[in-house]
Amino acid sequence: MEMVREEGILIDILSRLPVKSLLRFKCVCKQWRSFISDPDFAKSQLRRSMEQNPSSCRRLLWLNNPIRSIDCENLSCSSAGTAIRVIKPPSIISDPRSFKQVGGSCNGLLCLVANFECFILWNPTTGAYNELPSPSPCPDTAGRQFFYGFGYDCSTDDYKLLKGSTPSYGSQSVDTIAEIYSCRTNTWRRMKYDRVPYVTGRGLFLNGSLHWLVETDLTDNDGMIVSFDVTNEKFGGLVSPLSHDRGVLFKGLMIAEDCLFVYQGLKTGINGFTLEGWVLSDYRMKSSWTNICSFLIEECRPLRYFWHPVWFRKDGKVLFHLGQEDTTVLIYDPDKGTGDGIKIAKLFLYNYRDYVESLISPFPN
Repeated sequence: MEMVREEGILIDILSRLPVKSLLRFKCVCKQWRSFISDPDFAKSQLRRSMEQNPSSCRRLLWLNNPIRSIDCENLSCSSAGTAIRVIKPPSIISDPRSFKQVGGSCNGLLCLVANFECFILWNPTTGAYNELPSPSPCPDTAGRQFFYGFGYDCSTDDYKLLKGSTPSYGSQSVDTIAEIYSCRTNTWRRMKYDRVPYVTGRGLFLNGSLHWLVETDLTDNDGMIVSFDVTNEKFGGLVSPLSHDRGVLFKGLMIAEDCLFVYQGLKTGINGFTLEGWVLSDYRMKSSWTNICSFLIEECRPLRYFWHPVWFRKDGKVLFHLGQEDTTVLIYDPDKGTGDGIKIAKLFLYNYRDYVESLISPFPN
């Protein structure tokens, strides 16, 4: 009985440690390796780290060659050497650039996508990966736009991958096709839905649902957020406070402090724009948007419409990437109206993604 109690105390202590330390501690002894490798321990450790200090375990994956993992909260010109970490890709990937998208992120797992049909679940912290079976060929994909999402179904303890496609403008098709992969059953299912608003790219997982921002739509849906309940496998939506003004240079959707966060850049003057951001403070109240930032960036370079926010920090600073042909990340301080540039690598629209460091395995329990 005493031994069981001591083991419980040890497990409780270990679950409070960061993942990098736990990976080293696997070598201490067989008992510790067994504890740290247990799937229930991985869930407990993730829950603890997210409750105590979620920003300390959250990083940005930069899918390029080489792949980089960035501690955006502590990134500065002086700390770039420690805040930016080069990590090895899954061994089956000869060139990370062949995987053009990060299709989703959930609980420390990333879904890498190549050629619309090759998928890999990867934990970049532990290095473990799982190459998924490809879905069966889908007929009539010509002229359709694809979107992806990866999330967790807590009711069945199952991770699910969504590959969806919507008809392009002018198409006679009215259906949205969704192919859903279950990690637990290692199978794909194909489902049809009434046409959802035009979305592309990867969805963000929060509160049991995936979310996409409708960025370019010829209807009143422009600026709407499309959701997909991972448990019920149903689409829904909510209205965002984003403007329909023609002066919008860019808009986007993020997760900040476990809340949905939308932002937009409005053309201001000749060479400037105003960045505005809202957070959905109460997910149950779909209209509880609160404006948390609004500031003017003046005298931008001519390619200002390529400015793309990749991270909003807790200290109020914003990390911008300055375009596909540039390698610079700008750490902008809105209080001072100045920024520090750090050269990292070229960034394309869907080849970066935030993730949390965890021990979660890409294989089903």
